[in-house]
Amino acid sequence: MVQSRGGADLTGAFPDLADAATGLSEAVVLDGELVVPHEGGLHFAELQRRARHRGRSAAEAAAVHPAYMIVFDVLETGNWSEYVSSLT
Repeated sequence: MVQSRGGADLTGAFPDLADAATGLSEAVVLDGELVVPHEGGLHFAELQRRARHRGRSAAEAAAVHPAYMIVFDVLETGNWSEYVSSLT
């Protein structure tokens, strides 16, 4: 699931990122920033446009302007509760 800071589900708008997440070996909760690179910089307006697409138009937008996630923190992993339990 791709979720905004405000809690909105953006998974349908970013199928490229959702597909990439299926390759992870376990469930994780990441904190970061979505970006769309453009001509050596970042294209914030295109990121906003991408957030409005769903379905086939989202897949087409992803092909033309792929998004990436810059990860700042790993907030939780699939075995986090087991790790916490081992500390007590």
